[in-house]
Amino acid sequence: MQVAAALKRFIELSSKIRADYMTKKLNPPNHGDYETRYRKALERLGTDKPKCAHCDVTNPFCLQLHHIAGQANDSCTIILCHNHHAMITNSQKDHPLPVDDLLHPANRLGNIVLGIAELLLIAVEMLREAGRYLIEIARAASYKSTEVVS
Repeated sequence: MQVAAALKRFIELSSKIRADYMTKKLNPPNHGDYETRYRKALERLGTDKPKCAHCDVTNPFCLQLHHIAGQANDSCTIILCHNHHAMITNSQKDHPLPVDDLLHPANRLGNIVLGIAELLLIAVEMLREAGRYLIEIARAASYKSTEVVS
């Protein structure tokens, strides 16, 4: 009996919600025009020619400012794409817990050094990939040249 009453009440409420929804004029949010959004993105990034520090992404809507030492430790930022920003920010979560005195110079410097290390780890991996790629090109060229000689 309770289930039937609850179901009846649900149907009544959903009909009322649907009727209210249909009678209201829905106004989509105004995000401004493309040029305004583009200009604001460039202003946020602080440059007219933004580029991810690790890849070729230049679309300002896909770029973010990354605090190298963490926002609480230093205001120095670099531009990263969403993917690289997410990877580095996730890695920063493994940094040591903050000390009581956040403004102590050793704390700030330590976080800057760790932040730079995170950036370099991505660069190292990119260099490894480039090295492997070049060796594969050489291997393919070597294979072709031995094939012709045989």
